[in-house]
Amino acid sequence: MKTSEILMNALDIIDTPGQWTKGAFARKGSVFGPSTLDVNAATCFCSLGAIRKVSGAALDNGYMRNDALIAEDYLMGATGGAFTAEINDAASSPFDRKMSEMWLTAIFCALADESE
Repeated sequence: MKTSEILMNALDIIDTPGQWTKGAFARKGSVFGPSTLDVNAATCFCSLGAIRKVSGAALDNGYMRNDALIAEDYLMGATGGAFTAEINDAASSPFDRKMSEMWLTAIFCALADESE
């Protein structure tokens, strides 16, 4: 899967009402539910958790697929130097201005690089 596709599919997850969270890669039951590292049990994801779900990477920091790392690098590069988790956790919703800018910049940069 292309990096832009991973990013767009991950954004589709967190843009769905009730499927975005903060403070954990993933949660069970609701946005305030207990955190989980079981991607199959999770119902809500933060920005990085959504990337890891789409790419098939582990939610813990153990096994990381290269495509997940590349997608996370695009997201971090779009923050202007802030950590992705800081922007995710400071946002009031996935539609927060900084969150939207981060995601759209990452997607557009990935698309531009893929077209070269």
